[in-house]
Formats: sequence, C-alpha cells, structure tokens
Amino acid sequence: MGRADLVHPLINIGLWGMGPLAGFLAFAGCGLAGWQIMMGRKNWLTHLVPISWIVIYFLYTGTQFTKIMRYFLAIYPILAVMAAWLIITL
Repeated sequence: MGRADLVHPLINIGLWGMGPLAGFLAFAGCGLAGWQIMMGRKNWLTHLVPISWIVIYFLYTGTQFTKIMRYFLAIYPILAVMAAWLIITL
C-alpha cells in the first residue's frame, strides 16, 4: 500500500536481492537483449524466451497485492544469466 507497483520490486531486486553491481549488470543485460530483440540483430531469437519470462513474470507479480522479494525468486537465475551474457558480450 502506498508503493509504486513496479518500482518497489525493481529497487528491491537491484539493491537488496542481487546487490548493486549484479543488479545493474542484470538489468543492463536485459536492456541490451531487449534492444537486440527489437532491432532484429543477430541471434535475437536466443534472447526472446528469457526476456519474455522476465518481463511477463515481473509484470504479473509486480502488480499483485504483495510485492515481497521471495515471489520474484523465479527470475533471479535468468537475471544472473543476463548479467553473465552482458559481461561476455562486452
């Protein structure tokens, strides 16, 4: 109550759940993968399933009444893969 639907879980995941550095890398990796999907870059289909899972699950769970971090644990492994992919890509 009184919290923004999607901002509160996003801050919790990035600050407390994964830590600032891993959270930044994970969200930056998701952003880069999303950009590659939208631009139709090489291997854009490989990013479609993980990004779709993150976006759909985050939007669904983030708009529910309870926004406790444990409900977002299903996207943490994929966020870690996105962070690792970003590091390898750079």
